[in-house]
Amino acid sequence: MSKIDWITVCQEMGRRAGEKMLEIYATEQRNTELGTGYGGDKTLKADKAAEDIIIRKLRKLDTGMKIISEEAGEISIGKRPEYILVVDPLDGSFNYKIGVGYFGVSIGVLDKNKDVIAGYVLNVPGGTEFYATEEGAFKNGARIRTGKRNSRGHMLLECSNKADSRAIAFLSNMLLNVRHVRAYGAVALDLCNVADGTFDCFLYAGVSRYLDVVAGIYILEKAGGIVSDFQGDKKIREGTTLRVKNLLAVTNKHIYDMF
Repeated sequence: MSKIDWITVCQEMGRRAGEKMLEIYATEQRNTELGTGYGGDKTLKADKAAEDIIIRKLRKLDTGMKIISEEAGEISIGKRPEYILVVDPLDGSFNYKIGVGYFGVSIGVLDKNKDVIAGYVLNVPGGTEFYATEEGAFKNGARIRTGKRNSRGHMLLECSNKADSRAIAFLSNMLLNVRHVRAYGAVALDLCNVADGTFDCFLYAGVSRYLDVVAGIYILEKAGGIVSDFQGDKKIREGTTLRVKNLLAVTNKHIYDMF
């Protein structure tokens, strides 16, 4: 397997994609739609522009790979893929469309055995980079670890239209037991805000796509966090497919045991 510094590659792709997003964000084309992407959502002009930047860079690498991206779907490069790149070029596209400055780029790197080996998430408006490898999790180059608070004081949540009544009831019950709750609308960034200890937990009812969460989950786990579904099943995925419908992500075991 060829040796690639995936964090450096992801940083180059993410920063260039982010610059293009901000360029479009400042114009009336911010909410221009181009059709429906592979993931089933409407494709914004910025989605496609960011994805094109990332795919062009990956095609220039001298290695075989498979790309799974929100807009283009599955793309094979070379005859023998050594890596799988799972790309969400615009995490938080609804925020982007309506002018809420909380959106990013999410890239997960898997080896040919479908084990995650790197994760990268960029907060585009803020310029903050989160990434992880086997060496640990980092924020703007500094090592991060999840928080040590022993209460569910600060919670992030997400609820999609795919959530069932049991998941919504679970969320409702949790709302009665926390001090601060926020719903920011960009899942990969939310997971990173648990990874660096800003929030104690993140609950996502109705998760449907692995590409939304692969990088964020890896960063959180490498920072010391715990991820499962609402019933405690920690086997989140099968290859590049989600096995679960809901996600519970927390900073430490003490808080995890409260759920």
